[in-house]
Amino acid sequence: MLNIKGLTQLDNLSISPEDCAKRAITIRVDRWTYSLIGCDLGFSLGLAHCLIGSFSDELVSPASIAVFCIPAIIVGIVLLAGHTRFENTLEAVSKDYLSFAFTLSALLIFCLPDIGKLIGLMLLLAVSFLQVVILINASIEFIRFEELSPQWYMAEEAFVAGGIAVGTLLAWAGMFSLPSLDGSFYATCIVILMNIFAQTFINEGRFPSSEQSPLTLEPASSEPVPEAETAQDADVLRGEAWVKSVNHICQEYNLSPRQSEILKLLANGRDSVYIENHFCISKSTAKSHIYNIYRKLHIHSRQELIDIVERTH
Repeated sequence: MLNIKGLTQLDNLSISPEDCAKRAITIRVDRWTYSLIGCDLGFSLGLAHCLIGSFSDELVSPASIAVFCIPAIIVGIVLLAGHTRFENTLEAVSKDYLSFAFTLSALLIFCLPDIGKLIGLMLLLAVSFLQVVILINASIEFIRFEELSPQWYMAEEAFVAGGIAVGTLLAWAGMFSLPSLDGSFYATCIVILMNIFAQTFINEGRFPSSEQSPLTLEPASSEPVPEAETAQDADVLRGEAWVKSVNHICQEYNLSPRQSEILKLLANGRDSVYIENHFCISKSTAKSHIYNIYRKLHIHSRQELIDIVERTH
């Protein structure tokens, strides 16, 4: 259970935008994700308005109730199963396969017969609703973990609102341009192409080429240890030099307090699984923080990180 109370503490609210920008990992990749999720949700709602209108002239009908209620139930079941069985992997999987799930659901609408169109529409809405809920949960976890100002971080997610507006306008434009389903089909193809294009940018935020077995780093000092010293004293000196090197890297690359903690664990050979268990965070959040550290240090693997620590005096 996330500590929602911690999001509204005065300490968090008093954090300046400058400090939040240094700590946060809201980079271009995240903004592409926010915009895409919003666009898919807006388009799904607009397409639902078009299709339900073609099946019934009534504003509230059994079909319209089912189209919105059944996806909500599906989302609840998936989230419950993801929480109890898949151990926080739902967020990472949904992000990696966002465009694929949307494309498959959208095409089913136009490939199935009349009743099948409603089934495809419900699946499309379920995918869109699920992405929004996952995004909200991930944002709450990140605000808590990085100790950010909620007001500042939620402003970054204004891209979701912009995406909803674009998606809704595209769905309505398709409906009004051609009265039949052809207009909606062409609009759907445009949104699918947008998903494929945006997914290439989202994939940039995936964990870089460091999914290797954990490496153990032996902290080394740049100065030779006198032969008269004991092995214990030599270990102490190497450890002090290693700590000094890591602290220097954290300051030089302007890492946040949380990033500095994670960097020390990575330099000690810990992997993303250890980090998510150590901090009680999701797999996606742990990998995102590691990715951001690599981005700040201009490296792509744990071995490069170890090399930097060994070169730093």
